[in-house]
Amino acid sequence: MPDHQPRALSEPPGRRDRVRLNVLSLSHTALAVLGGSLVAVDALVPDGRWLASYSLATIPVWVQVVIAVLLVAGGLVTAHGVLVRTHRGKKIAPLTTILTERIGWLLLTFGWGATAVAVFGNGRLGSTLSLVIMSGLALGALCKMLLLWQLERQVRAEILASARTEQNLRRLRGDQG
Repeated sequence: MPDHQPRALSEPPGRRDRVRLNVLSLSHTALAVLGGSLVAVDALVPDGRWLASYSLATIPVWVQVVIAVLLVAGGLVTAHGVLVRTHRGKKIAPLTTILTERIGWLLLTFGWGATAVAVFGNGRLGSTLSLVIMSGLALGALCKMLLLWQLERQVRAEILASARTEQNLRRLRGDQG
C-alpha cells in the first residue's frame, strides 16, 4: 500500500533529489528573494518612479528595506539549508543544515509577516488578496520552522543516544579486555 512519502532517486540523495523533494520550499524561497528584491528596488528608486506595491508605497523606506532584507536573506539562507550538504569537500552535519534552514524560515516568517502587517495597516480595500497571500506565506513559513524545530529535537536525541551507546560499548570492551 502506498504511503505517499516521496523517495530519493539515488542513494545517497543528491542535489537533484533535494530539489525534487523540496520543490515547494524552493518555490517559496524563490518567491521571497524575488519579492524582497522588488521591494528593495522600490525603496531605493527615488521619487516613486517605479512602484512594486501600492500597499507598501505608503510605509517608511526603512521599513521597506527591513522587509526586503528579511525576505532576500530568508530565501537565500533557506535555500542554502535545503540544497547544500558539503562545504569545501567536507560533509556538513545534518543538525547544521536543519539549523540553517530553520533560521531561514524564521527570517521568512518575519519578512512575510511584516509585509502582511504593512498591507493590513495600509487599509486599502483592493489589497485583500495581497493580505491573504502574505498572511498565508507567513503562516506556512512559521509552520515549516516549527516542524524543523521538532526535527532538530529528534536529531539531537538520536545523537545523544548514539553517543551513549558508543560510550557503553567502549566501557564493555574495556571491562572484557
